[in-house]
Amino acid sequence: RLCIGTFGNGVLYLDGQRFVPYPYSDTNQQQMFISCMTADSEGNLWVGSIFQGLTCYQKDGREKLFTRENSDLNTNSLTCLHSDHDGHLYIGSSTGLYILDTRSGTFLKWAGVLNPLEDVFITSLYKDCRGLIWIGTRTGLKVYDERHNTFYQILQKDGLSNPYVRTLIEDNSKNVWASTDNGLTCIQTKRLDNGGYSFVCTPFFEEDGL
Repeated sequence: RLCIGTFGNGVLYLDGQRFVPYPYSDTNQQQMFISCMTADSEGNLWVGSIFQGLTCYQKDGREKLFTRENSDLNTNSLTCLHSDHDGHLYIGSSTGLYILDTRSGTFLKWAGVLNPLEDVFITSLYKDCRGLIWIGTRTGLKVYDERHNTFYQILQKDGLSNPYVRTLIEDNSKNVWASTDNGLTCIQTKRLDNGGYSFVCTPFFEEDGL
């Protein structure tokens, strides 16, 4: 089923040759301003909004709503979502990063190393084939290695084309591409002998054909 998020009319899905409203149990959700959507490994649809938090539309027709009033979210303004195959939903917001265990419905507690993200405006999220979590912000790119509880930062001085990261994606060569407010950056990840990682950035600008 093809679903799209709208700015003020909630979620629509394609029914034949026409888009129709998603069958909500709560009519207030028909006016939602959708900022992000993703599907998890169980086939449930997760929808982030600007004012109304996070909603899960389950395959059986039930709905779950997570807001600052009934969960560990500190805001109802969500910016991006990323779901992995381990049942984790990574939630970017105007007040930082959250991880939800979609199977239990509980929020996971981050290690202390990620405390600096608590009040950071998250713009984009991606979990690559190595298990590294890429976190786009307005002030650069952050990478978290969950296995070793290690936090990396990639800034403009490191080759990032611009501090404001818009979107992230991984190519077939395991490079991560970051779209920014000024150009595009290809980031090659290298494994070090000590088990850590280093990153090599190649930026592209208008003069490179963009």
